[in-house]
Amino acid sequence: MNYDCMVIGLGGMGSSALYHLAKRGLRVCGLDQFGPAHAQGSSHGNFRIFRKAYFEHPDYVPLLQAAEELWRQLESETKASLYHRIGVLLSGPADGEAVSGTLSAAEQHGLTVEAIAPSEAARRWPLLRFPETHSVVLDADAGILAVEHCVARHLQRAADLGAETCFCEPVRGWRLNSNSVTVTTDKATRTADTVVIAGGAWSRSLLGAKLPQLQVLHKLQLWHTVDRSSLSGFSELPAFYFETKTGAFYGMRTGPAEVKLARHTLGAKLTDPSNPGDAASLEERDPCVEFARDFLPGIVAQPFRTSGCFYTKSPDGHFIVDHAPESSRIVYATGFSGHGFKFASVMGAALADLATMGRTNLPIDFLSARRFQ
Repeated sequence: MNYDCMVIGLGGMGSSALYHLAKRGLRVCGLDQFGPAHAQGSSHGNFRIFRKAYFEHPDYVPLLQAAEELWRQLESETKASLYHRIGVLLSGPADGEAVSGTLSAAEQHGLTVEAIAPSEAARRWPLLRFPETHSVVLDADAGILAVEHCVARHLQRAADLGAETCFCEPVRGWRLNSNSVTVTTDKATRTADTVVIAGGAWSRSLLGAKLPQLQVLHKLQLWHTVDRSSLSGFSELPAFYFETKTGAFYGMRTGPAEVKLARHTLGAKLTDPSNPGDAASLEERDPCVEFARDFLPGIVAQPFRTSGCFYTKSPDGHFIVDHAPESSRIVYATGFSGHGFKFASVMGAALADLATMGRTNLPIDFLSARRFQ
C-alpha cells in the first residue's frame, strides 16, 4: 500500500496522469469514487471538439500541438481510433470571441484556417443555417475526440504498464507526513511519495479552501435525430461552434443520423456536485432546443436523449495547474472551465512532471495559481 505516486480522480486528466506516471516505471495507484470512464463528471458524452487555432488564448496553442502528438501516440500504443479530423466550423460576429480569436491564434502561430462567406457556408453545409451578419471560419485541421474511449485507453495502457486502479472508492481525506502523503478511503489507507489530485467538480472538497475560487456549473448535452431528407452530405459535416445572442453553442455528428448539441456558455450553478438534481435540464434544455430550431433546420429539434455534465469554472476561465500551497508533494489540476478535455493527453504529462521532478518543460506557467495572488 506504499506507492511512488497516487492519482485521485481518473477522468480525463487523472487517467492521463496515471498513464504517464506508469510509463516512467513508477509504482502508481489511481483512485476514483465512480467506475472507469464514468458519466458522473466532466469526461463523457461521445465526442469533444479538438482544435489548435484556439480562440480562448493563443498561449494554449503550443500545448495543443503537444496534445495532438500525445493523442496520436496513445492511438498507436492501443491500436484505437480516438481522434477524428473532421474539421470545425466557427460562426459568429466578426468582432466576437470565436471568430476574431481563432483568426488571431492562427496568425500568431502560423496555422491555416479558411474564412467563408455565410452564403457559401450554407451552400456547402445545408444542415446548418448561418446568419448573414455572421462571419464564418473553417478550421479544417481540427476534429473530435472520442471522449470515453480516450479515458478508457489511458486507463488500459496504465494498467498494462503496471498501474493499480481502485474504482468506486471515494477519498475521505489525506494528510502530509514528513516525507510522504497518506490517503484514506472508505476501504483502505495508502501512502505515496506524491499525490496528483484531478478531482474535477470535487476539487474544492479534496483540496480545501486555499484554492482560487471555483464555480461548478451543471450543463446539459442533447442528442437529436437528423431528418431523413437532410442526410445527403451529412457524413461530411464538420463539428461546429456558434456564437449567438442567447449564448455559444457547439455540436457534432455522433452517429449515422444523429447530432449532439450543447450550450457552452451559462449553466446552472451548483454547490454540491454529488446532488446535481435536474437544474441543467430546467435551465439548458429550452435554449438548446431553440438553437436547434433556428440554426439546424434539418434535425428534429426535440432531443431523443440528454445527459448532464459539469464545468468547473476558474475565476478567469483558464486552467489551474500547480502544486498545492501546503506542500510540493501535492500536485493538482482544476478549473478546466468546460474547454479542457482536448488537453488531457498533455496535462497528464505535465502533472507527471510536476509530481516526479517538481517542474515541467511544457509551457504551463500561465496556468499557475500564482496569477490569482
